[in-house]
Formats: sequence, C-alpha cells, structure tokens
Amino acid sequence: MAGFSLALLFAVSNTRFLLDYGPESLPQAYVVSAVFIPAVSLLYNRYARRVTERRLLLTVTSIISAIYLASWLATRTGDVRWISFALLIIFNTLFVFQVVIITLQAARLFDIRQMKTSYPLVLASQTMAVIFGGLSIALLTDIIGDVSNLLLLCFLLSFLQFVMTWLTMKNFPREFSQHGGQQTEATLRDVLAQPYARQIFLYRFFSGYGTELIIIIFATQAARRFQTADSLATFLGNFMAAGTFLTLLFLLFAAGRLLKRFGLSLGIMGNPILVGVVVFSLLFAQLAPLPLITLVFVLAVLARVLDFVLSVSLTEPSIKTMYQALPEQSRPALITVVEAVSQPLGYGVVGGSLLLFAAFNLTGDTLMFTYTAVVCVVWALYGWRTFGLYRTTLLAKLSQRTLAQADLTIDDPATMTIVTNLAQSADPTQVRLALNLLEQAEHPTYEPLLLNLVDHTNDAARLEAFTRLEKHPALAAKIPFATYLCLLY
Repeated sequence: MAGFSLALLFAVSNTRFLLDYGPESLPQAYVVSAVFIPAVSLLYNRYARRVTERRLLLTVTSIISAIYLASWLATRTGDVRWISFALLIIFNTLFVFQVVIITLQAARLFDIRQMKTSYPLVLASQTMAVIFGGLSIALLTDIIGDVSNLLLLCFLLSFLQFVMTWLTMKNFPREFSQHGGQQTEATLRDVLAQPYARQIFLYRFFSGYGTELIIIIFATQAARRFQTADSLATFLGNFMAAGTFLTLLFLLFAAGRLLKRFGLSLGIMGNPILVGVVVFSLLFAQLAPLPLITLVFVLAVLARVLDFVLSVSLTEPSIKTMYQALPEQSRPALITVVEAVSQPLGYGVVGGSLLLFAAFNLTGDTLMFTYTAVVCVVWALYGWRTFGLYRTTLLAKLSQRTLAQADLTIDDPATMTIVTNLAQSADPTQVRLALNLLEQAEHPTYEPLLLNLVDHTNDAARLEAFTRLEKHPALAAKIPFATYLCLLY
C-alpha cells in the first residue's frame, strides 16, 4: 500500500508541478525541501523520544492519511497551482517517512536471523507495489478522470495502511511498547567533528547534490516532450515502474555478485562514474552542430535510470556497510543526523546555486550539463576518499578492538582483506580477533583459515588454531600427523 500510493503521488506531484510551474521552478522547491525535511525530521525525533513506538507509528500513519485527504480536497477548490508546489514537497517528505515506518516495524517484528530472510520479502512487496502503481496510472486516469483524483486513491490506500498498522500493534503489543526516551542524541557539530563521520556526511551530500541535478535534467526534458497532464503523468508512472523493475532485476541478478567481486569501491564510486559518463555524453550531444533532440532526451532518461538503479542497489548497501566503522555508542545518533541533513542540504545547495545562476542570466542546457558533469567528478572523488578512509578506520578499530564483533558485516572484498591481514599478523591477539569475526559471521573462509594457521610462525597463533580444531574433528583429520608432532616437540 505504501509503495503503490507513493508511485501515484510521484506521478501526481511531478505532473502538476511541471505543468503549473515548469522545470525552471524546481530550484525553489529544492530550497524549500532542504529546510522542510530536516525540520520535520527534528520534530519526528523529538516526538519519538517522548512516546511509545505504538503511538508514534499510529500518529505518523494517521497524519499521512490526513495529508492525502487535505491535498485532494485542496485540488477540488479550483485553484490548484499552490497545491502543485506543496505536493512536490510532500512527496519528498513522505518518501523518507514511509521508509522509516516500514523499517521500524520490521526491526520490532523480526530478530536478526529473521531480518535476513524476511525483510527482503517486505522490500520486494513494496517494489512490486511501486511497479504496479506506476503501470496503473494510465488506466486509473481513464477511470477517475483528472490526474489529481489519484490523491483520493492515495488517501484510501494510506487509510488501509493505518488500519493494518493498528492491527499489527494489536497483535504484537509487547514488541511496540518500547519508549524512545533513552535514545542517544547527536548534532551536526558532532558529525563534523569526527573525520570519518564527516567524510560520509560529505559523500551523502554530494550524492544528493548530483542526484537532484540529474532529476532536473530529466524533468526538463520530460516536460518539453510531454505537454499534457495525462501524457506526462503516464510517462512518469511508466518511468517509475520501469526504473523500479530494473532495480529489482539488478538486485536479484547482479548487485550482490558485483559487490562481492569488486567491493565497496564499486558501490561508492560506480554511480557517479557511470552517470558522469552519460552526462558528459549529454554535453557532447548538446554541443553537436546538428540538433539531437531525441538523443538528448534518451540520454537524460538513461542518466536518471542509472542513478535510480545504482543508488538503490549499490550505493545504499555500501553506505550501510561503511556505517559499521562509526563509534558503536553514538552510531545510531550519528546515522540519524547524516541521513536527515546531508542529502536535503544537497537539495538546498542545488536550488540556491541555480537561483544564483538565473540571477546572473546563466541558464540553458549547456550550462546545466556542464555543471552536473563537474559535480559528478567531485562526487566520484569524494567516493574514492571515503572508501580509503573506511579501510583505514575499520582496520584501526579492529586492531584496537574498539569495534564490537557483532557489528561487523564481512560481505565485500575490502572488509575481507582487512580481516585476512589480521589473520596473517604476527600478533596472536589479532589472529584471534580475525578468527572470532569469521566464526561469528559463519564465513566460508573460517575453516580453510584454521587449516592454514596450523603452520603459522607464532606458537600462540598455532595453538589457537589447534584449540579451535578440537570442535571440528572432520576438519582436524585433514592435518598431517607430523604437524601434531611438531606442536608437541
């Protein structure tokens, strides 16, 4: 229901805004979003610390329903121009909070083991809802008439979401009785004071910065090509469905394999590099002596699709992995600040910079493509820097044993290289730490490493390996008898 309603809201908000205000007004909307979203997040966090999670979820879902209903009623007044601006801000905000609602419920209903198996199914259901929602827009507009009437359907779906949330609370009262008052707080100053947290913040900032520029390019080209409400809404709905479907395919068949093979470097730098190549192609097409209008449109759509797919399937999982090197005690609070402030700040800088350009009569596609290409280069450079700092920070924390073993996820080559280096260390405490990490993660390299460690140059490390092998008789049987004699003598 949440995914379906968001797909409809995406089409309605973008269609109404582009037709009523035009793509040239997107910078103003981004400036407002940059202020509005962090402000709402601050109010949400303060409220969350004062009430139980049951009351929090029911309050948020009821407010979402009320927003949809009020928005639809506002479009019935005849003058919908002002609501068109508000709808775009509402979409950007609800997109964030629907994710928060789903994540919070999943965290309370599933333990760690269930989360690994069940949560992907939850995400898959939302993905399919977005796909069906996007594909149904043309049919729905034929049935209910005006595109704005889709907001009434959004209200009905959000009301069903409220009812389902209430039933979940009723069936699992204990899981949602926790009070949020003991959460650790952090400020933007706390994030900027820590080099690693500051680096992640800057990467997320440039990620939002680049994405919003790409969205403006995409929206500008779409508005030029589709100039009626029905055609534009249908195109945006089909785009949302196609982009989500491609993301699902990429997640199922490619993302995991690519991350395991190439690691976090691909997850962090792949998006800005690949999208940057397309943006540079856009710039060359724009500078061509002959007008290449169709090619420019196709490249703009391709840039948005790539950014959409790669952000969800590669960048987000990589960022979640990089968060594990943040200080354990303050990690949730730091993550909250990074997620709530960095990307909205990027939106605001995009809006402010484009308004400044317009004030000096610096407009046009060539400037926009050049500006976006430069941002993609800076974004990629910050990705490279963030990846390097992650490796050094994680190694330092593991060596100093300031990172809880349960916090480490060993699912990419960079992290695995760090753990392997610890296992090959001459310090038996670091060897023991590497073994603990691999054992707790149930990593397939744990048993082969035990076999290799029986030939370690350090006696304490060898003894550690033999002690652990006592729990694995079948594995211990593979060790030559002469090796045991060497340990005794």
